[in-house]
Amino acid sequence: MAFDADARLNIVEAPVSLAGHIALEGLDAREALPPLLRPGLLMDRTGYQAWERAVIGILAIPLTPEAALAEISAFTERVRTWTPRDGALCEAVERTGPRDGSFTAGIGAGQDHGQGASPLAYDYEVVRASVPSSIGTLPPPDRLDAIDSQRVAGAWPQFSQPLRNFLAAHAFGDWCAYHGLGLRTVVRSLEVALSVVRVEAARLCEAADRPLDVPLLIEAMRAADLLLVHLADPQSLAARLSTVEE
Repeated sequence: MAFDADARLNIVEAPVSLAGHIALEGLDAREALPPLLRPGLLMDRTGYQAWERAVIGILAIPLTPEAALAEISAFTERVRTWTPRDGALCEAVERTGPRDGSFTAGIGAGQDHGQGASPLAYDYEVVRASVPSSIGTLPPPDRLDAIDSQRVAGAWPQFSQPLRNFLAAHAFGDWCAYHGLGLRTVVRSLEVALSVVRVEAARLCEAADRPLDVPLLIEAMRAADLLLVHLADPQSLAARLSTVEE
């Protein structure tokens, strides 16, 4: 579905096959407080849903995934300035809206990756550090930046749409909204998700000894979901990502 060029990126009602007759595992936030806008200030559910819809809308625009995340980051920074005296949050989100030409560096661009550390490897290790110690995971491949330059970077732009679709799937119902300390944390989780896909793509390309293609990217997305959704502890990961709220 990520590669379906005819599909319109949108939030839809779950079909009966998903919601009707089977018990689903996952995040159940029906009895939880709404997400935080920023530390110390709760959103309301309609406000968060308006922000979530806007994020999906940005990801539907034909941009590179990096440009889309930069726009989401800039849009989110404007939303974070809201206070109750400004009126309904959902209306403020809609007034704020994404602005053409407002692309800026994403939240992760300001992260301290450590001396000489690759930004991709840094993001990947943040996720690995959130996996319980009893579960074995692989580190990023050696010579990650070189592999990325040789086998991934050239083909990466042609996969902008499936990568944006992948990010949209992670943006909707993102558990970091409930475990983290604000919307910056949710944006950071998307940036890290994209980094994990790229690291897994580099690993698979090197093992296959060929440049990135559709089958390898599908496997990279699967590997990324395994690490992000099934192996990493959500509360631990959200706590690590929430440092951007400072």
